[in-house]
Amino acid sequence: MRSRLIINGKLSQNIELRKTIEKYKRTHNFDIRVTWEAGDISALTQEVSEDCERIIIAGGDGSVNEAVDGLMKMPKPPELAVVPLGTANDLAISGKVPIEIDEAFKFALEQSAVPIDVIQMNDNYILNAASLGQAAKVTERTPDFLKGVVGKYAYSLSSLISFFDTSAPVPFVDNLENNNEYIFGYICNGQRCGGGFEIAPKSKIDDGLIDVLLIKKFDLTNIANITFDLWQNNENDYIKRMQVKELYLESKSPMPISLDGEIYSSNKIYLKNIFHALKMVIHSESELLVANKAPSDELTANLELLA
Repeated sequence: MRSRLIINGKLSQNIELRKTIEKYKRTHNFDIRVTWEAGDISALTQEVSEDCERIIIAGGDGSVNEAVDGLMKMPKPPELAVVPLGTANDLAISGKVPIEIDEAFKFALEQSAVPIDVIQMNDNYILNAASLGQAAKVTERTPDFLKGVVGKYAYSLSSLISFFDTSAPVPFVDNLENNNEYIFGYICNGQRCGGGFEIAPKSKIDDGLIDVLLIKKFDLTNIANITFDLWQNNENDYIKRMQVKELYLESKSPMPISLDGEIYSSNKIYLKNIFHALKMVIHSESELLVANKAPSDELTANLELLA
């Protein structure tokens, strides 16, 4: 199999990565490109020759999502794999991709790929998750130096700050119940975001659906109940969860959006699930796959009766 390895330029001096590349270059056929500036991953993805069967991204969730942007612009995109080197690596962890560099590289080169969905958001694409409104401020408030000091826990610290700060929100509505105004939003194809928070534990990356979590503005006196229900994956008067194939969100002024770590803003958002748009290397036993969906309570009860 011929592949292309694209390395986030910030990580190109990683000694362990360089040694691992030298090791596998002896036995596998892949070329190497290193990024210099934003947009390089998308461009380097699209320029591969027709005989390239797989793109391997050495980087974090943002790097992977930039590769998806390039892949979705190709008539016959190659498969996608990842060597997770980011701060959070939420999608890779959910996909049971090895975190240790040598194991991750072997996995990326040799494991089979499976069909996965991609969520289209206006002219952009979501592979793992996007956050909206106050939730998007987590990324804005997580500087690079903090990531370097405390790693994925930097997102946890920023999340707490953003969750308690409900001042000056940008309310938005959805087309299903547009009488409700929300200030937090999460759009999920994967299950985790923000450094390990299981925002959508029932989400599957190959089921044709978008998992959505929306939160209304709340008084801080309600924060204990809201926090508890969020961790328990419940709904209440402030929390709304749903699975849809498409969704339209709108706000009167531009709302901040974090797209797998990349920030932009818009006041009109159209979301659509593109079923089995790509193929990606994730573990066959990952809970992201429909095939590994836990049986329903009703099915479990019926099986117990038959036993």
